[in-house]
Amino acid sequence: MNSIINLGPTKLKDLIRQIRDCKTQAEEREIVATASSEIRTNLKDPKNRYRSRTVSKLMYINMLGYDTFFGQVECINLITSSKYPEKRIGYLALMTLLDEKQEILPLIEHSLNKDLSDSNQFVQALALTALGNIASEEICQSLSPRVEKLLGSSPFIKKKACLVATRIIQKCPDLVENYFDRIGPLLKEEHNHGVLLGVIALINQMIDSDPRQFRKKFRPFIPLLMKKLNSLIMSRYALEHDVYGISDPFLQVKILSLLRRLGRANVKATQMMSDLLAQVSTNTEGQRAAGHCIIYELINTILNVESERGLRSLAIDHLSKFLVSKNNNLRYVSLNTLIHVVEKNPAAVYRHLNTILDCLYDADSSIRVRAFELLLTLVTESNVETLARELLTFLSKITAIESSEDKVEIVTQIFNVIQTYGTSTKFKVEHIVNLIENGAQYITEDVGHAAIALITQEPDLHAKTVTVFYKKVMALLEYPLRMKKYHQAIKICLWVIGEYDTYDYTEMDIITLFKRVLRLTDNKALIGICLFALAKLHIRFEKEESKALIQSIIQKYSHHEVADIQNRSCEFLVMMRENLAESLIQEHPAYEFEDRRQLDETESVSSREPVEARMQKQQESEASIESILVPMDGQVVEETKEKPSTQSFSLEEFFGGSSTTTTSQVDSSSTSSILDEMMDDSTFPTPIAPENSSVRGEFITFCEVDNLRVELELVKPDATNDPSKTHLTAWFSNANDLPVPEFALLLKNPRYIQMDLFRASGSRIPGNSTRSLSQLLHVTNEKQGEKPIVLKFKFKYRLSPSDEMKEVEGVIKNIPKSF
Repeated sequence: MNSIINLGPTKLKDLIRQIRDCKTQAEEREIVATASSEIRTNLKDPKNRYRSRTVSKLMYINMLGYDTFFGQVECINLITSSKYPEKRIGYLALMTLLDEKQEILPLIEHSLNKDLSDSNQFVQALALTALGNIASEEICQSLSPRVEKLLGSSPFIKKKACLVATRIIQKCPDLVENYFDRIGPLLKEEHNHGVLLGVIALINQMIDSDPRQFRKKFRPFIPLLMKKLNSLIMSRYALEHDVYGISDPFLQVKILSLLRRLGRANVKATQMMSDLLAQVSTNTEGQRAAGHCIIYELINTILNVESERGLRSLAIDHLSKFLVSKNNNLRYVSLNTLIHVVEKNPAAVYRHLNTILDCLYDADSSIRVRAFELLLTLVTESNVETLARELLTFLSKITAIESSEDKVEIVTQIFNVIQTYGTSTKFKVEHIVNLIENGAQYITEDVGHAAIALITQEPDLHAKTVTVFYKKVMALLEYPLRMKKYHQAIKICLWVIGEYDTYDYTEMDIITLFKRVLRLTDNKALIGICLFALAKLHIRFEKEESKALIQSIIQKYSHHEVADIQNRSCEFLVMMRENLAESLIQEHPAYEFEDRRQLDETESVSSREPVEARMQKQQESEASIESILVPMDGQVVEETKEKPSTQSFSLEEFFGGSSTTTTSQVDSSSTSSILDEMMDDSTFPTPIAPENSSVRGEFITFCEVDNLRVELELVKPDATNDPSKTHLTAWFSNANDLPVPEFALLLKNPRYIQMDLFRASGSRIPGNSTRSLSQLLHVTNEKQGEKPIVLKFKFKYRLSPSDEMKEVEGVIKNIPKSF
C-alpha cells in the first residue's frame, strides 16, 4: 500500500519561479491570489509546521505590491517562538510588513522587552534591529532603560544599541540626557570600529536635538576624537579595516564630520585640530575613491571651521585637483564646494576661472549647471565685460544640450548679471540685445519688460537695435510653426521697431514685416503690440501710401472677435482719420532708474546664493514706470496700483488693529499701459531692497527657536542730517543640517513709526549657515529722542516640507535709543 507523503505548502523558491514565468499581468495576479489563499489556509491551522515558510512567501508578495495585512498577526506570533529561525523570520517580516503607525504595533512591546533581556546575544540583536526600525514614541519611552543597559554589553550588541539610542532620542528628545554619560566611557574604552561608528551617530543625533547645548558639552571630547583619527591614519595594515591601503575610511570620514560640527564658530577648538587636519591631508593617498572621500570631508571641515589661512589654501588646492580630474564626480563636488568658498575667498576661486569656463561645455549636464552657478557668483563690476561675453557664448552653444526649463533660467540669470553689474547703460543695452538675439525662445515677461526699460535709456543705440531686431524677426518668420515659442521675444522686437526709427530699411519693408507677423499669429497680446506699433509708425512715416496701408491693416481688426483688439483698432482709426494720433500717441520717454536693479529670481536659484556681499548687492529696487498710453481725451493718465504682497501671510490676521503693517515693498506701474494690456496685463517685478552701502552697526538678537536665529543689524544712514531714519537688516541663521524650506518675518509698528519692509534675499534658509539671508527694513521714527523704536514681530517657519508651519511672536524692544 502506497503511503501519501505531505510535502507541505509551496516553497518560496517555487513561488518565485512561477511568478517569473508569467507572461502577462493577469497570470501574475492569478498566481498571487492562489498563493494568498493558500497562505490564509495555513495561517488558520494551529498545527502548521511551516509557519516561517508561509511568512516568507507573505513578505515576497508584499514586495510585489500586493496587500498582506491579513498576515500581520502571524508575524507577532513568530517573534514569540522559542526557535531562533522562526523568530528571525518573524522579526524580518515585522520590519517589512509593519511600520510605527500600525495600531497593532503595541502588541510587540512585551516580546521586545523579553528578547532584549535574553541571554542569547543574537536574539538581543534581532530585537534591537526591530526596535531601531519601527519603534514608535511610546515603545521608545518604555524600552529606553533596557537599551541603556545594553550599551555596556558586548561590542556586537553595543553598536546596535547605539543606533537604537539615536532613534530613541529622535522620537523622545527629553531622554537625551540619559545617554550623555555613556558617551565618554564608550569613546575611551572602545576600540571596535563598529561601536565607534555607532557612538558618533549617537553624538550627532544629540547635537541635532540641541546644537548649542551639546556642541559645548562635547567639545572636551575633541582631543579623544583626534587621538582616534590619528591612530587610524598612522596605523599599519589591518585586513579587516583596509580599503585600498587606507585604514577604515568610513570611520575617518565620520570623525572628520563630527570634528567639523564641534569646531564650527570656535577658534580654540579649531586651533586644537589644525595640525591633525594638515597631517590627514599629507598622509591620505588621493588616487582611489576611499582617499577622495576622506579628502573631500577634510576640505569641508577646513572650510567650515575657523581655520587659518594656510589650511584654507591647502583645501582650495585639493579642490583645484578635483576640478581638473577626469572623474565627473570629483569635478561636480569641487564646483559645488567652490560656490561656498567664494563667500570668503573669491580671489582664490577666480584663479581657476579658465578651468571653470571649460566646465561650462562639459558633456555632463550637472557639471554644466554647477559651473554656470559658480560663474555667476564670480561676477563683479571689474570683470563683468569678460564674463558676460563668456556667458553669452555659452548661451549660443547650449541649444541642443539643455532642457527648456534650464535655458529659461540661464537666460534670466545672464540678464540679471548684465543688469546688475553692467558698467554703463550702453554696455547693458548692447549685451541685452545680444541676449535676446541668441536666447529668443527663452525670454520671460519679466526680462522683456526690463529689457525695454533699458533700451529706452540709450538713444544712440536705438537705430542699431531696430536693425538687429528686424533681422531677428525676419529669421524667426522663416519657421512659422515655431512662432508660439518666440512670442515674448517678438513682442519686444516689434515694440522697439514701432517706437524708434531705422535707416537700414524702407517704410514698406517695415510694414511688410508687421503684415507677415499678423498673418501668422493669433496671439492676442502679440496682435495688440503690432497694432500699437503700427499706430506709431503711421505718425512717423511720410509717404501717404504707407499711411494708407497701415490704416487698411488696422481696419481689418476693427471687427475682431476679441473685444479689446476691436476697441483698440477703432480708437486708432479715429485718431488717424481725425489727425489726432500725432498729439495723442507720443514717443515713449526713457525710464528713469534710481539704482541698479535685478529681476525677481526663482526659489531654486535664490536658495543657492552663497555670498553675503553679493546678496547685499542684489537687493536693489525696480523704478516705477510711467504710462505709455495717452487716452482719447489727450490727458496723460498716471495711475498707481499696489501689487499684492508676495508674502503668503496676512498681518491683519495675526495682529489685527489699524496701524500700518508691512510685509513687502510695493511695486507701481501704470494701469493704463498699452504694453501691460497687450502683454496679458503683466507687471514689472516686485522691487528688491536697495543696496545698503553704510558701515555696519550694532547687532541684536530678537528671536531664537529650533536652532534658528534672527538678528537685527542697526545702521544710521545719516545720523547728522536726518537722525530719525534707521536702516535695520534682519539676518537669518540656521544651525540645523537641513535647510528651512519656508519662512516669513512679519512686523507691526506703532503709529509714530513709519516702516518699509523689503523682500528677503532668498526664499529658504540654507542648513548650517550663519547670516546667510537678509531682509532690509527702513524705519523713520517721528518721535526720535522721545520714544525708542519698538516693533512687534511674528516669525513663521517650516523646518521641512512635511512639517506644519510653526510661529513665534514677541516684541523687539531692546533697540538702543540712539537708533
